[in-house]
Amino acid sequence: IEILVEAKIDLYPQTGRYQLVIEDIKPEFTLGQMALSREQILRELRAAGLERRNAELVLPIPAMRIGVLTSPDSDGWNDFLQEIKASKIGFQVELFPVRVQGEELKPTVLRGLKWFARHADRFDVLCIVRGGGSRTDLAWFDDKEVAFAVAQHPLKVLVGIGHERDRSVLDEIAHPLKTPTAVAAYLVERWHATLDELH
Repeated sequence: IEILVEAKIDLYPQTGRYQLVIEDIKPEFTLGQMALSREQILRELRAAGLERRNAELVLPIPAMRIGVLTSPDSDGWNDFLQEIKASKIGFQVELFPVRVQGEELKPTVLRGLKWFARHADRFDVLCIVRGGGSRTDLAWFDDKEVAFAVAQHPLKVLVGIGHERDRSVLDEIAHPLKTPTAVAAYLVERWHATLDELH
């Protein structure tokens, strides 16, 4: 993450050590750089004809076999699972554990996407969920390789990352929902809608 700071250099004469003292940080610079990076990824996806590919995949009816990419220790996973269990519907849920921020997010999410792509015949839908956090925490999802892997994924991808106000590149190219709970609630709602249609 790039940052812009106001700083001064300080010298401690007794030891001859220099230190950089940060007096102010400009958050709007960091957020602006992140927005530019997101827009660049979206431009490349548009140029490749992939921006809407995954979003336009049709969700199987009913979608009962659910793959999930998230951290098993996260609140997002617990919220998702509680909503699914409370429905008392016989969903089959399989978690592929990944990191949801930091440098390990990209390699673990890419491994998970590849695993679900190889076993796509065993699943109806793939969910990528993460609870709330700062914009810089969530920015780890704005990665070009992750975006291209999601855009080309054989399974329809439902995304519930952060809070209602948060938007990532994945929200723009897959099926966006507000939160992990909203992703689970959507699957439950679709199941009930299918049942109503059958009746």
